[in-house]
Amino acid sequence: MNLADGLKRKRIGTLDIEANGLFPEVDTVWCAVVKDHDSGDIKEFTPDTIHLLPDYLTKFACLVGHNCIGYDFPVLKKFFGY
Repeated sequence: MNLADGLKRKRIGTLDIEANGLFPEVDTVWCAVVKDHDSGDIKEFTPDTIHLLPDYLTKFACLVGHNCIGYDFPVLKKFFGY
């Protein structure tokens, strides 16, 4: 099996979060959007539902996004321990 075949069998999501500042000074996560590449579904998280984001992300084997390593993932760890 090559890498492409392996990834086809895993759930992949694209993630983007919006917050009020740069890491590590950020103190509020406003919202997030996740696209499920298997189903095509797009899930939005608002200030009222943002606390549900970490649990939702556990369904993905791979998450991708712009600057996830430098921003999104550190912010998620700071606020949610994810």
